[in-house]
Amino acid sequence: MQSLRFALQPTITDLSVKWNLPRGAAVTVLSPPITAIFQGQRSIIYGQLTGENLEAAEGCVTVKYTLAGHLTENKQHFSLKPAEDTGLTVHRLGARTLIRSLEMEVKSDGQQAEGVKEKVVGVSVQSGVSSAFTAFIAVNKGNGETVQGPLMRRHVPAPSMMGMAGLRMHAACPPMALRCGPPSHLILRGACGPPAPFMAMNACGPPAPFMAMNVCSVQRRKRSEVESLEEEEVPRDPLLQLVSLQKASGSWVMEPALAAVLGKTIEEVEKQKPAQVTQEVWATILALIWLHGFKMDARVEWELLVMKAVSWLRAQKAPCGAEFVEAGNALLGCKVQKDSLGI
Repeated sequence: MQSLRFALQPTITDLSVKWNLPRGAAVTVLSPPITAIFQGQRSIIYGQLTGENLEAAEGCVTVKYTLAGHLTENKQHFSLKPAEDTGLTVHRLGARTLIRSLEMEVKSDGQQAEGVKEKVVGVSVQSGVSSAFTAFIAVNKGNGETVQGPLMRRHVPAPSMMGMAGLRMHAACPPMALRCGPPSHLILRGACGPPAPFMAMNACGPPAPFMAMNVCSVQRRKRSEVESLEEEEVPRDPLLQLVSLQKASGSWVMEPALAAVLGKTIEEVEKQKPAQVTQEVWATILALIWLHGFKMDARVEWELLVMKAVSWLRAQKAPCGAEFVEAGNALLGCKVQKDSLGI
């Protein structure tokens, strides 16, 4: 649904980013070129600035693009004076962006893969950001030497599960083994081969046997029990039920199925209906309030159908004032504002 919403937006063309810096300053863009920008999303560009004696200078970055035939230009001015006590978070985010971009080059260009790999390793070790060609290794804080010795494997028993005929499950192996002695700190180094062996160790060992036991128990059930299970109705998601009740016009009608999704009876919904609105308008307002009040985590899924419902309400030229939204909030127990509904 999110991809469909983006596809319905006007296309941005002629996108360009220009850096205007004073003499003696330079920028190395770490991010790949931006090919598309969608409304409601951010596109982040990281650039590495270099130069000396630029504390009093100022730079500017200009973004130009064409949207629906109109040329738009945005400028952002910034100071070249380094900020104090900002840490290395932004630097590492920039390094991560550069590393991911270089890793894509390795996959697409096999001829220059070795040279790009060396650059990835260099950036990764310098910045402390992991990559596909580096791995964190344990180093002893006392002498600075790499921690040596074989990995130790421990079996950690888990409590028995109910209804499993006394079967006891054990962890096949821990994701990472611990070594005797004081803990050590981790550093990043270039490594040949896979980054670390613990992934393979985590995958070793047979799967837990309860799946096979569960299948056998199902096979031993009587035919009548299996048939009764098949006849049971699977509970439906209220969101899917609400979507299925929307008409092609974008509205909802007042019916018991809609009231059930709202958690009310049809009598309760009709009793709270303001006298100035029709049942179809009232049902549509309640559906919008319910989506904004209880299903904001699934907004990507219902955003387009809400736009259709709002368009239908506007076409009806029906009264949709704040008092009607408040009546819907009182019925459903929500605190949705009229402006957030778009009506």
